[in-house]
Amino acid sequence: MQPPYDKRKVGRFFALGGEHLVYRYGSGQLIELPFALRYFIDKKHYCENVRRGYELYQKYFKDSFLSTELMFYDDDEYAIIQKLLSARVLKKSDLREQSVARDFERIVSISKKMADAEHLMPDFFGGWRLLFSGVTHTVGNVLIEHETKRLTLIDFGVFGMAERESNNKL
Repeated sequence: MQPPYDKRKVGRFFALGGEHLVYRYGSGQLIELPFALRYFIDKKHYCENVRRGYELYQKYFKDSFLSTELMFYDDDEYAIIQKLLSARVLKKSDLREQSVARDFERIVSISKKMADAEHLMPDFFGGWRLLFSGVTHTVGNVLIEHETKRLTLIDFGVFGMAERESNNKL
């Protein structure tokens, strides 16, 4: 089966994510294509996890999650298309601004609700940021939009948690 996206719109390489190669796609969009080792080892299970993460972000972070089109084809192939934002990675120093701090606190509160209900946590940092940049006081999967200062989640990765005791808070 042919991919459901238009291959003619795939443009220049844009970025390397923790598990995706990111290219410009048409005008004002990006396309992410999987390249993670664990994807190639077990595509079906990996795709199930991608679908689950996407569904959870739609459910819990609808107001903060970047408009995203997730396309599956051939049961174990997918592509992600997202709007290209005018934004940058959230830094610790951004939290000095009251509106940004409130937005961040709201996102953290939602993540706690998701953790309690689903026993899964959102991946706000991103794999490459944790592996290669050390402690930089940035959050790789949370962007702050240049014009509005609004926080936007750009990735929908989740990771599992062990059962927590009811009195143990995040």
